[in-house]
Amino acid sequence: MIPGSPAEEHRSIAGTFGERVRGVTDWDAPSPVADWRARDVVRHLVEWFPAFLADGSDVRLPAGPSVDDDPVAAWEHQAAAVQSVLDDPAQADVTFAHPRLPAMPLPQAVSRFYTGDVFMHTWDLARATGQDDSLDAERCQQM
Repeated sequence: MIPGSPAEEHRSIAGTFGERVRGVTDWDAPSPVADWRARDVVRHLVEWFPAFLADGSDVRLPAGPSVDDDPVAAWEHQAAAVQSVLDDPAQADVTFAHPRLPAMPLPQAVSRFYTGDVFMHTWDLARATGQDDSLDAERCQQM
């Protein structure tokens, strides 16, 4: 079972995804997502979320390494930056107000939209690279 708070949940799910990232030996391996390679799975997670977060809050994630140059470093930078936001007590009461979504607490938005995406794409990266593709069954049922 995955821990319950958004910070604990992200730490666990991002940690599992990070294990898969560090286990990749062929970044050009095709993934189950049409037209994506293993590298593109990481690229998706690293590139879409900073703008989404900025559109609904004052939080700005620092730019990290390029996925093209170093996908492992890019992922580790992203995971640490998001974890820092979730671990910051001052962010707990911030309202995420994206123009296309109902307002919600920032940690809930991260959990709902980003951590859930990391969870699902763990399977894609694992399948693309021949790694363990098992996912937490309880979390799967919640989604």
